[in-house]
Amino acid sequence: MSESRELTMRLPDMHNGFGVWQRGFRVGWLDIPLTRYALAVSDGTDSLALTHLDRFASLSQKRVVRAYRVAKADLTEKEKSVMVTDKEQSNDDYLHIVSFRRKDILEDLGYQEMIGAILAKVTPVVEDIQCSEECFVDYVSELLFLPVDITSHGPTAFDKRERVQMQLAA
Repeated sequence: MSESRELTMRLPDMHNGFGVWQRGFRVGWLDIPLTRYALAVSDGTDSLALTHLDRFASLSQKRVVRAYRVAKADLTEKEKSVMVTDKEQSNDDYLHIVSFRRKDILEDLGYQEMIGAILAKVTPVVEDIQCSEECFVDYVSELLFLPVDITSHGPTAFDKRERVQMQLAA
């Protein structure tokens, strides 16, 4: 949902070319609702690693997809039932989707297809980020309710950094 043609052009990747199944390499802003869904179905994520921060730092404009906006009239009741919405941001006409509900049977392809159909109807709610890299990393951690323990600032192992989290004394 966050794919950006402009961003793809500004951040070419020499290691990811054209492929039969993925076609051309695509770039997008960090998609918080889909990341939340991925975390929900992953069964037990302890921490996060944020990559490509060197590329992110080079951009004059920095953004994240915070939610999706969709007209209620465009949705079936079944589609509405799989969404996690922000009630404060939603209104009589539109829903503000912040994630999707986890289904116990992840192999349910009909369920996954329904999420895809919903995503075809939404408009991403994009937020401009005006802060330092450290602030951004903390912001992502706050949005996803998980610590970011590793950051990556380049293509090699030497470009990875372990973050030390402050522990509260018991």
